[in-house]
Amino acid sequence: MDLNRKIDASNYGDNDLPLYPARTLICHVALKGFQLGSVVSVCIIAPAVSMYRRQPISTTFRSIIPIASLMGGSLSLASLFAKYNKGDLNSNDAVDDRAYRIYRNEGQNKVDKYSFIGAIAGAAASIVVPSTSISLLLASASTGMATGVLIYAGEKAANHFNEKFFPPAVDRKDL
Repeated sequence: MDLNRKIDASNYGDNDLPLYPARTLICHVALKGFQLGSVVSVCIIAPAVSMYRRQPISTTFRSIIPIASLMGGSLSLASLFAKYNKGDLNSNDAVDDRAYRIYRNEGQNKVDKYSFIGAIAGAAASIVVPSTSISLLLASASTGMATGVLIYAGEKAANHFNEKFFPPAVDRKDL
């Protein structure tokens, strides 16, 4: 997997391709790991540790959430490189195909946008606190990222519910 390999867009009929497919794939895998680590740490790990230690969530917030988010990103990258060493991503075509699918997936792009906006909002909110530290900044950004992912999941579930139980009305002119 060559990170500096730029595709020749003239070989493809579509102009909307990632120029550096390996970079696109690696960034996607890392971001999904951070998103997963954020959601798991905010929703499960931090509350469980807080209950186990019998301390306020604000105390565990700064220490647990950034570590779990970073571990999620690290583990996802490790799994990508394990897949690469196994031989699944040795050909340029395999990397290009995966990068193209990621790049063109509207759902992936939307959840990434939501999580990015949430992370920026969380980091910005932490800057307002007078005693801002790097751990608070990372924890707030991770919490914002998890919030963005959960908002996307809720929006998708609500759309599915509406489509299933409230189908579009039939226009009488079509009958």
